[in-house]
Amino acid sequence: MGELEREKRQSILRLQQEGLFDANRRLPFPPVPKRLAIISVETSKGLSDFYKIIHNNPWKYKFDTTLYPALLQGDKSVPSIIKQLAVIAERTEEYDAVAIIRGGGGEVGLSSYNNYALAKAIAIFPIPVLTGIGHSTNETVSEMVAYKNAITPSELADFLIQQFHNFAIPLDQLQERLISLSKNRFAEEKNKLQDITRRLSWSGKNRLQQENHAVQLLTQRMHLFSRHFLREQHTQIENISRLIRLADPSHLLKRGFSITKVNGKALLSTTQVKEGDLVETILMDGSIQSQVVSKNI
Repeated sequence: MGELEREKRQSILRLQQEGLFDANRRLPFPPVPKRLAIISVETSKGLSDFYKIIHNNPWKYKFDTTLYPALLQGDKSVPSIIKQLAVIAERTEEYDAVAIIRGGGGEVGLSSYNNYALAKAIAIFPIPVLTGIGHSTNETVSEMVAYKNAITPSELADFLIQQFHNFAIPLDQLQERLISLSKNRFAEEKNKLQDITRRLSWSGKNRLQQENHAVQLLTQRMHLFSRHFLREQHTQIENISRLIRLADPSHLLKRGFSITKVNGKALLSTTQVKEGDLVETILMDGSIQSQVVSKNI
């Protein structure tokens, strides 16, 4: 155990001197860690517990997981884990985080996690590395340099679900606030619309009354104008009728005048007749037929 502790301290000191000890923890963590690359043993009970929690969570959060099998204990665990980290590093755009999951074991079984090469691979990894290797004492160097260390795989699963909570709860609150603000805004706009409608109604009624009054005044003026115009026209007609009556030939005949016609036309000049023509003389009470015997010019 003394040798293991010495190796642990040397790894910590070396990473600190190289400025890599907290490199992974300085990375930004995605708001919703949905896509996970998992390094574990397929038959691990810890992995089974982890899957059960994240895939059967009551909030229906969806996780996409890809397993990269590796040895997690013994002398071959270090190169096995580093190899899978290298594979994942070639496709980091496909994942939000890497989780190293182990189902527990003794302190000696954890010695490989104090290895400098493995700890450095975790520290410099380009996306957050999460560990849940199943023990509660003597934190290993790999756990120290990881972005997040959980005591058990189940605790790590709870951490990931909490990240969803941290994103979803404010989002739900924002949604509720948005709905509330929208309802209030709709209510305000509805009140404004109703107020505008009332104003339009009152304005319309007032305008209609004004226009109706104007129409009534115009109608009255038209009636007065029409009566005045008709009276003027009637007076003109009477004057014309009087003139026509005065120009009636019968009035002249009553006064002793006569009308002489030749060939049905009024005789106005001696040039219109010659000797032998028949002429008609119209008097007030009849007419006389005469023949021209002679004419004086």
